[in-house]
Amino acid sequence: MKTQQMNNIDLNLNLSQTQGQDLVHPLVRVMRALGVAALISIYFVIMLPFYPLLTAKPVWTKKYILGPILSRFCYLLLKVIGYKVTKSGEFDVKDGTVVVANHLGYIDMMVLWAVAKGCFISTVEVQNTPLFGQIATLAGCIFIERRNRDNLKQEVAKVKSQLDQGLNVIFFPEGKCTDGSELLRFRRPFFTPATERKADILTVTMNFHTVSDKPVNKDNRHQVLWYRQKKVLFHLWDMMQFKSIEVDACGAILKAEDYLANTEDHVAEQAHRLVTERFSFIH
Repeated sequence: MKTQQMNNIDLNLNLSQTQGQDLVHPLVRVMRALGVAALISIYFVIMLPFYPLLTAKPVWTKKYILGPILSRFCYLLLKVIGYKVTKSGEFDVKDGTVVVANHLGYIDMMVLWAVAKGCFISTVEVQNTPLFGQIATLAGCIFIERRNRDNLKQEVAKVKSQLDQGLNVIFFPEGKCTDGSELLRFRRPFFTPATERKADILTVTMNFHTVSDKPVNKDNRHQVLWYRQKKVLFHLWDMMQFKSIEVDACGAILKAEDYLANTEDHVAEQAHRLVTERFSFIH
């Protein structure tokens, strides 16, 4: 009986030690949270003075002022949270390029801003969300009303206008986040500005590889991916307990001459195929 109890105690101790190795000290977690709060405050202090300029000269301001600031800000923010971001593949594109990526959560935007130049297409729902709406507005996001199909042509024209002026535009063609077990069909409308301009398209495949040095799988993906299973702030707080999270952004360019020569598949399907080839599905 005593031997069995001792074995149980040893097993519990080993489990506790293993769990402890995966998590940071609670004080580190608090410091990370304070660091994120401080960075967001600094973000508003830095970005607010540029808002009048953003209104007067939106494309120039996004390209030459907000873009460099956002890239450095997101890189630092990810580092504070505990992310290790690697960049692989092709990212060297001309100005005025459409950038598309798979969507695994709110972290995706920060990763893309850290590795690629451009402004995001977002929704009016995000624009009307407290805090996140103000952050997105100051970042120069292009807001669309996806629930109103009647305005689709005007929304596409709005995006094309930004591309024509040399600004890269980033969007998630799946339209919503997934849990990594599938790659949803790419919606077609916002590929139109690229095809009309006969421009290359940059596809970015994001893969979340490890959490605290353990592979991301179906049992722990909820800890790093966000597919509306929890409020964003609670999910972010939970995520800051892990020692590190590794994510890779892999770029691949879909050449205009290639997708225009393919008359059988829509450009959205061709982009989907490129992302699928590089995506590590989580099962």
